[in-house]
Amino acid sequence: MEQTGIAEELWPETLERVSYAIGIYRTLHSIFPDRQQADTWIRRPNSAELFNGAPALVLMCSGRIGDLASVRKYLETAALGSP
Repeated sequence: MEQTGIAEELWPETLERVSYAIGIYRTLHSIFPDRQQADTWIRRPNSAELFNGAPALVLMCSGRIGDLASVRKYLETAALGSP
């Protein structure tokens, strides 16, 4: 019997979602030097138009991959603007 890797057993959509979540985590930790601030950002209300006053976690839990991609893109854009 041939043994396959765990990544091969996961659905491509699951891998994509995990990739976005890891990217969001890594970008938050590059933007915020304080670990607690980075770790709690997704739970704090956000006035950016994308979030409409809600925490990023609300958008991230919508069930749509595109929303995860939007949060990651928003953060990556913010990271590029950081000194």
